[in-house]
Amino acid sequence: MIRRSAAIVAAALVVAASSGTAGAATVRSSLQTWQTTVFALGPNDSYVAEWNGPGLGWTEIGGPANQLYVGSAGVFATDPSTGDISQYNGTPGSWTVIGGPGWTFAQSGGHLFGVGPYTNYIAEWNGASGGWTIIYSGSVGSVTDLEGGGEGLVATIGPSGPDTYMYNGTPGSWTQISGSDVAFDHQLMAVDDGGVYVLNAAGQVEQWAGYGESWTVLGSGYKSLFVGGTSGNVYAAATGSGNLQQYTGTPGSWTTVGGPGYMFAVSRSTLYGLAPDRSYVAEYTPGAGCGATPGWLMFTESISCSVRFANAPAAFWYSGFWYVEVRVP
Repeated sequence: MIRRSAAIVAAALVVAASSGTAGAATVRSSLQTWQTTVFALGPNDSYVAEWNGPGLGWTEIGGPANQLYVGSAGVFATDPSTGDISQYNGTPGSWTVIGGPGWTFAQSGGHLFGVGPYTNYIAEWNGASGGWTIIYSGSVGSVTDLEGGGEGLVATIGPSGPDTYMYNGTPGSWTQISGSDVAFDHQLMAVDDGGVYVLNAAGQVEQWAGYGESWTVLGSGYKSLFVGGTSGNVYAAATGSGNLQQYTGTPGSWTTVGGPGYMFAVSRSTLYGLAPDRSYVAEYTPGAGCGATPGWLMFTESISCSVRFANAPAAFWYSGFWYVEVRVP
């Protein structure tokens, strides 16, 4: 169950090394952002690291952890042994257990939500007052997706013909926003401050119109979807090439902003990417590329336009006419 009495976790956590950075180790696949701060999981779920800013490296703030959830409600991680979820208190090594295992978690409007381990209920964490409140209850396997953002909390519910619903803010009160055509067909669902999006099985990115069960196709030919922050921060990786494209705001119109990456994450204003070999994290910085826009910058150094081409795997990060220079640890 998600519910569990709170306890302080500190002694078993991995704290920052004397250098204060996470070094050159390969970053695990999970990369989460909130505002302009980035958090990542170390290799083998060994630690959670926080980016300190340009040129300042990374600090280990806790671990081990196998899932990371960062957003308006705070920073949360799950224990790979017990499945318990803990909240980061803002000081490296200081975490508070706030609940037991859950199937997945999501954040929206400063609140944390979780799906029960048997996917038969959704609960909202009550914050400092402790405990959890069930906001949806159904049969085992009835919840198949849960995503949150500024637009709201959205869930796919129903084992026999699932539909997509938006939470109205009152336990038990949900509004249907799609039929089973979208619910069954979607591979990925994402929410930002201004919209709800899905990537369907046909490789199409769709956006909820904001009323009823109406959806608009924004583009096609994609295999993954990344959104976040203000409305319009919508990115998708193209099938085949893997190039990352940004939605321009007009259905069917997308602009290539980078090459393939292992994964990407979007904060309220910034796009970040994890290198294909997971050896470094880069920040998308429009206008900073060499000889063209857009560009990508490593967190720890500036672009050097004297190097027009970089060796693989750095060459995967493409910027207009030239490859930007990046440092591969």
